[in-house]
Amino acid sequence: MGSINPKIIELKNGMKITVKACEPPEAKLFAAFTEQVGVETPFTRFSTTGSTPSLEKTATEWQTELLRPDRLQIGAFQGDRMVGYLKFKQPYPDHVGFRHVADFGVMILKEFWQQGLTRIMMNEMELYARSIGVQRIEARVRDGNGRAMKLFESLGFKNEGTRKGAARISGQMVDEFYIGKILAESVKN
Repeated sequence: MGSINPKIIELKNGMKITVKACEPPEAKLFAAFTEQVGVETPFTRFSTTGSTPSLEKTATEWQTELLRPDRLQIGAFQGDRMVGYLKFKQPYPDHVGFRHVADFGVMILKEFWQQGLTRIMMNEMELYARSIGVQRIEARVRDGNGRAMKLFESLGFKNEGTRKGAARISGQMVDEFYIGKILAESVKN
């Protein structure tokens, strides 16, 4: 897993948060975090009962990924509480045609929405992506998550298309939007 230097940042509301790479001992914090996120928003895969990963699975995954530069997991911590999480990965780091591409997912506890935390974590991700030669970052955003789309667009991401009926929320099929951002100065077609 890639790493970033820990930073203590101040949010818009004055709260101090530590932003750093996640480590295996913090898996227990991640378990509580995903459980709370799943209750607070329908816009994450943890929104359905029973989808929170086990402590052992998370710790093992994080330990395995520690030496992989194509992975970065950023945590935002308020003391011993995880309040934000961003996962970055290159799905095909060894494929000549796709190693320039990475994807991400990000989740923030509701009480920390609109405090600048996601933007800070996204900026850290982009700096890391550039440092390992990634030229394109992409993700999926569920229809109805207007705050996230507005933020991503302000960071230079473009809506590139729709996955019709890609998710189920409260028994209803919901679309997802593909978003992407080119980091390279110029890209040949």
